Amino acid sequence: MAKAKTENDREYFVVELKNETCSPVYFPPLQRMLRSEFSPNEIRLRDAASHERMGQVPGIIPGQRVELVIPVDQDPLGPGRVPGQGRILEPLHLAEHASLKEWIGRLPAKLESQAELANIDAGTWLFWIARLVEDGTAKPLASSIEIPRSKDVKDRFGEPLYSGHGEDPSKVKRRELADRLLEALLEKIGGLGEALA
Repeated sequence: MAKAKTENDREYFVVELKNETCSPVYFPPLQRMLRSEFSPNEIRLRDAASHERMGQVPGIIPGQRVELVIPVDQDPLGPGRVPGQGRILEPLHLAEHASLKEWIGRLPAKLESQAELANIDAGTWLFWIARLVEDGTAKPLASSIEIPRSKDVKDRFGEPLYSGHGEDPSKVKRRELADRLLEALLEKIGGLGEALA
């Protein structure tokens, strides 16, 4: 993959979650569900009472957004590992959605605050952002370059630290570090053995 063009020495990617069924979307790097765009017109309901209640929603509720910023020329986290900054953005906090936010505030529901995470594994986040777009569960909003295919992300950064099926990223990271230390130790022992022979 060619070296990406950057703006202000960084790459950035922002996607908004949106799918045909208005279902929440699982984001593996955080091991949690995020809200997709909710459109009352897209929901098919069986009974008239539910349909009437759905008509009370004052408009389309936008999906949460996933943002990744990859600063250029930062110290790596390890071989093939690049640090980045990840954010989960809540568009309902924007002025353009003030009436929706007020309506939701009257419900027995609570809006999430925006989450900001530093020193996340950029390759893992970008891989899953690419997968969300490929799977049709997110749409690109703004990026310094076109969102790459998940295969191209793997070619550039290696395997994502967390695949979404099993261990949490910190355990995988610790195991990878232990594996590298063991390899270095075995290499050292091997060299020592040859010297003694």
